[in-house]
Amino acid sequence: MTLGTSDSRKRGQLRSAIARRKNALKPVLASDLPIAGPPRTLDEANTLLGWAGYSLACGRIDPITARGVAQLCRALIQGFRGNDTAKIAELEKVVRALQEQDRALRAQERG
Repeated sequence: MTLGTSDSRKRGQLRSAIARRKNALKPVLASDLPIAGPPRTLDEANTLLGWAGYSLACGRIDPITARGVAQLCRALIQGFRGNDTAKIAELEKVVRALQEQDRALRAQERG
C-alpha cells in the first residue's frame, strides 16, 4: 500500500479519531475484514466470528465491537441452521414420496 492512497488516508483519519477519544472504540475498515461484504453462508459467519475473537485478543478491535460482531454472527448462524432444518424436512418429504413411488412401481412389476 502506498502513502497518499485513499485507503491509507482513511486509516490515518481513523487512527486520529481513535487517539482523540477516551475509551476509544477501534473501528476497522471493510478491507480489514476476512470476508467481502456481509456473511452469506454458515462458513462465512463462522469465519467472521473467529476473526473477531482473534482480533480482540490481538488488540485490533475493542471488546464492545467484538461482542457486537459475535452477537450478530450467532444470530446469523442460528438463522442459517433454521433454514437448513426447514430444507432438510422438505427434502425428507420428497425422499419419502419417491420411495412410495418406487414401491408402487415395483409392486406393479411383480403383480
